[in-house]
Amino acid sequence: MAQLNYEQMIDRALLSVVKAALRHIAKEGTEGEHHFYLSFLTGYPGVQLPDHIKQAYPDEITIVLQHEFWNLEVAENHFTVDVKFDTEVPNTVVVPFQAITHVSDPDENFELEFNPKVGNVQAFDALSKGASKASESADGTLEPVFEGEGKGTVVSLDSFRKK
Repeated sequence: MAQLNYEQMIDRALLSVVKAALRHIAKEGTEGEHHFYLSFLTGYPGVQLPDHIKQAYPDEITIVLQHEFWNLEVAENHFTVDVKFDTEVPNTVVVPFQAITHVSDPDENFELEFNPKVGNVQAFDALSKGASKASESADGTLEPVFEGEGKGTVVSLDSFRKK
């Protein structure tokens, strides 16, 4: 029997909560001072941001959905929203749900933290460290694939233990 990855299952369930919250915000908007924070990895595959924003925030950024956001659309694997950064012109942002690291709704005293080493984020980290590609496993997660030269040698840890 394959090992159960409870941490990944919990992250998937919690991401469904984030999707539902975003769908509600897309339909109803936010009222008054109510705001919603979303932090995500800017270099994650599929994230689309203006180049100058990616350069200013090469690892992670937080956007706030409050007064000045438009066209929030929630798809199965990502959301898109138009927000203003440092100009008067809105920019379209595309964020895969797997890129999200933190969600906060201070008005509701609600906060979620996502483990960046779970699921597709783990495969993304491996890709940035030399994996040539990622392939989808049976449970839907991405697994890094290392090919060609530079394949490691398996070394027994017993050779390093004191006797």
